Amino acid sequence: MTKINKTGKKEAFINLITIGKILKGRATQIVSVVDRWEAERGNRSKVELFIMKYMRILYRMIRRTFWCFADSPKCPICSARSNKYVTRNTKYRIYLCGSCNHKFVGNPWQEERIYSLYQGIDYFKKDRQHQGIFSVQDDKQWEGFIKDRWNSLVKNGILCSSPSRSVRCLEVGCCEGKLLAYLKKKGYDAIGCDVNKDICNLGKKKLGVNIINTPIEKCDFPLESFDSIFSFHTFEHLVDPVGALMRCFQFLRIGGKILLEVPSDDNELMNEDHLHFFSVNSGRLMLESVFGNCNVKENFYTNAQGKRLSSMYLSAEKLSTAIPSSQPRS
Repeated sequence: MTKINKTGKKEAFINLITIGKILKGRATQIVSVVDRWEAERGNRSKVELFIMKYMRILYRMIRRTFWCFADSPKCPICSARSNKYVTRNTKYRIYLCGSCNHKFVGNPWQEERIYSLYQGIDYFKKDRQHQGIFSVQDDKQWEGFIKDRWNSLVKNGILCSSPSRSVRCLEVGCCEGKLLAYLKKKGYDAIGCDVNKDICNLGKKKLGVNIINTPIEKCDFPLESFDSIFSFHTFEHLVDPVGALMRCFQFLRIGGKILLEVPSDDNELMNEDHLHFFSVNSGRLMLESVFGNCNVKENFYTNAQGKRLSSMYLSAEKLSTAIPSSQPRS
């Protein structure tokens, strides 16, 4: 039998990796075609639906077989590639960064497709019902929700109980704007932004609040125009949370403060809406990479179903107009 030398083995392995990557790429093209077909599902014949079904099966087989040949996805927080596959839910594969302990989705959908998940009144119902809220205008249902968020803003030094001057603040991912309406009564000049068009219109109509129907990354507010920015359970949904944080940095005045609340419970790994699962280390690193400083506070709370959950408050102050040069983004 002819022996294969080390060089030959190496070439054979490289060729196998190349073939794997090509097949994986073709599988991705297949599923993009199927996605377009499914968008017009109502107009498809039974034969076309049958073909779609088996193209999906073929895609899964190729992807599972050749996934090991794909490059390790880059950590969206620290850019490291020393990442380990952890688990998967029905949508995504989840990785753990070996450098900053950040868990993240390694194969997120296109941004436009992700935004489409958060559209319509049904999303509002799904998002608020687990908090015991079923109506925008019933203030009694909102008492605990508003109290918790107001207290978190005051205790973390983002807002004060009674502003002595006109304070302009921005809520990222404000949904219907109920917190904005409360802050408006307190004397704050409060603005929000959200991707859900129907919810934005509902908030404007029912609550009379100022909401921009645009993701934070694409907002065009004047630079250094806000005294404070805050966001509750939103950054874990973003494709590029560091990029969004940089945009917030640009909108804040010198001395302005930011507060983010993100989940920190491992049970969230099966939440198909989340693209990021922050650790204390990765949350701190994210804010320090942009603001140069960060305070972290752990938080525990119980939802309307009596389930005990945990989250983190990440806060920082804008001390200069320049983003620290030591930030880890490539």
